[in-house]
Amino acid sequence: MLKDIHTIFIVGIKGVGMANLAIILSQMGKHVSGSDTSHEFITDKELIRQKITVIHSFEPDTLPSSTELVVYSAAHGGNENPQVQEAKKRGIRVLHQAELLQEIAKLHHTSIAVCGCHGKTTTTSMLAQLLDLTESPVSYFIGTSSIGDKPAGQYGLSGSFVYEADEYGMDPPRDTTPKFLFYSPDYILCTNIDYDHPDIYKSKEEVKRAFVTFFKKIQEKKYAQRKIFLCADDPLSMQAAEELDSEVYLTYGFAREAHIRIEDFTTDTDYSQFRLIFNHLSRGGFDIDFGLFKVPLFGKKIIGNVAGAIALLLNWDYSVVDIQKKLETFKGPKRRFEFIKKMDDVYIFDDYAHHPQEIEATLDAARLRFKNRDILIIFQPHTYSRTAALEEEFIAALAKADHTFLLPIFPSARENKEMFAISSEDLVQKAHTKGIVNITYIPSPEELSQYMAPYIKDNSVIMTMGAGDVYKVAPMITKHVRHSGEE
Repeated sequence: MLKDIHTIFIVGIKGVGMANLAIILSQMGKHVSGSDTSHEFITDKELIRQKITVIHSFEPDTLPSSTELVVYSAAHGGNENPQVQEAKKRGIRVLHQAELLQEIAKLHHTSIAVCGCHGKTTTTSMLAQLLDLTESPVSYFIGTSSIGDKPAGQYGLSGSFVYEADEYGMDPPRDTTPKFLFYSPDYILCTNIDYDHPDIYKSKEEVKRAFVTFFKKIQEKKYAQRKIFLCADDPLSMQAAEELDSEVYLTYGFAREAHIRIEDFTTDTDYSQFRLIFNHLSRGGFDIDFGLFKVPLFGKKIIGNVAGAIALLLNWDYSVVDIQKKLETFKGPKRRFEFIKKMDDVYIFDDYAHHPQEIEATLDAARLRFKNRDILIIFQPHTYSRTAALEEEFIAALAKADHTFLLPIFPSARENKEMFAISSEDLVQKAHTKGIVNITYIPSPEELSQYMAPYIKDNSVIMTMGAGDVYKVAPMITKHVRHSGEE
């Protein structure tokens, strides 16, 4: 279908997923433009660099007359967006983001979907960079604004396509079908299964059922080779595995029973190091030691995901030595434990963590990397629905920092905040009633500095966290850190 279409318009083009689709389509030789609000987005610079035109309007008459295909997502009214409705009136073809992604996947010989409620962006980035060992350039679609100095979307000439497979709904509340059920990959790497997106799923069990349905799309193809890679440390993933044929999946992780087992895990301020063992003992054979791997990533959760990416490549008979060399130069995606600045002996990082499990994983990684330092978090909750559904879990996770500064909730364009009786101030008050006093409410980003200043010490590690625009507050922090020895 895409071969016959040349002019494509993307509604909500500044979203990270849509921006990367725009880049991929542009690299395919399509003429791409789109619409969004005039607000500053993290993708603005890349869209400008790629010379992709953005219209700051959703009015129907701004839809270019030459348009042959309109692409939309759940944002900005979804299927009810005025430009989407106008396209239908004109008889222009309309596709959801997930449908377009599957069309792109069909252009490749091999497609690898990375799914999971946490960690899929870093894991997809890892796979994309490791695949360049033998295939250059590989195609990829990653849910972030950039990887190092490269865009997070690329259309390569090789036969492989690596992409994030999102479990979120197509167009809630009208259509809550999980997006990844529109995909038909050749391989699946699943980092974990957890309860996120309470506006789509009612329980962990319902989330698990969606993932099992996705996994069975691989099983139904009856491949001879193992095609699904699951984390042995994740309880829900292992429950899902019980519903699959044993020959269709391979497990990885720290668990003793994992097919690919992590051992000898250590961390310093620059690298994590671990050994990978192919577990044959439980099958009557001998363990195979693949040796030591070194990577500039931190925390047991993310190292588990790295092991998953390696397991998939080892299943393809990739060279262990080549993988080891490539891992040491890995460039992580934007907003994933991203180093921002060091001033004196104070480090500033930014992270996309927006779920309690992600907050805890990032905190654990920071404490492993920076022992005996104070960890200060500036957290901006993302969506009223998630904050309300996981209120207790958020309080427990945020309490694990030495001090947390809680900004107002960043709302989603998909929800009506008037429907929720929850606020960041409510979270802090509830924490204080529980005797948790290391969480402070900050009424606005502009007031952050005055609240934080007394807590910043010479050895502090400061982390901005959240899926909204919290990354913009870093300049407000730096003026309270002594500038001598700035790097």
